Amino acid sequence: MGGVSYAVTGSTAVACDWSVVLRARTPLVLAVVAALAFLVLMAAFSSITLPLVSIGLNLLSVGAACGLVTLIFQDGNLQGLLGFTSYGAVSQWVPLFTFVLLFGLSMAGAAGSGRSSPRASTAAGVQVAEALTQ
Repeated sequence: MGGVSYAVTGSTAVACDWSVVLRARTPLVLAVVAALAFLVLMAAFSSITLPLVSIGLNLLSVGAACGLVTLIFQDGNLQGLLGFTSYGAVSQWVPLFTFVLLFGLSMAGAAGSGRSSPRASTAAGVQVAEALTQ
């Protein structure tokens, strides 16, 4: 079909475009968050080993959380017990949101280890996660 051009619009096109953008930007977000966390932890603790171990453990926890979300919601396990119907997919934004939320909470927990209560540390972590997702 030489010389013929076409355009697609609607919710399907928006979802496809969003998927492409999300796939392109996710590695950048992961790298920036990990690099900033490394720099902050290195400055706070004057160590190279502690930030590397912390980032590694955070990535493992995010991987485990994403695995559980996939197992339960995408694969449909526990749908009878939890009372939902699996549609065989997880929303595209869930893995990135999980990473940012868990990383923000864990960094606030590390930075807030001197706070008086776990509630104060959790509140600080939620503020960090909100700031990262805006």
